[in-house]
Amino acid sequence: ARHRALGTFAAMGGLGGVLGTVLGGVVTDLLGWRATFWLNVLLAAVLAALALRVLDRRARPAGPGGFDLAGALTATAG
Repeated sequence: ARHRALGTFAAMGGLGGVLGTVLGGVVTDLLGWRATFWLNVLLAAVLAALALRVLDRRARPAGPGGFDLAGALTATAG
């Protein structure tokens, strides 16, 4: 399960980078940069509301530690 999750994570990161650039360019070309900005604001608000509804606040990490700051920074940096 871990291999599949890491593969999916890596694939979505690459796919998001490519599709985000292309779709962002198309939307900006058709509607302007302001529409692109507000579309991102709307998407972020919807996803934040969905996360608050779906994610379990009582869930604890599977491992013995808490938040892996070094791992999060490394994953974010690429």
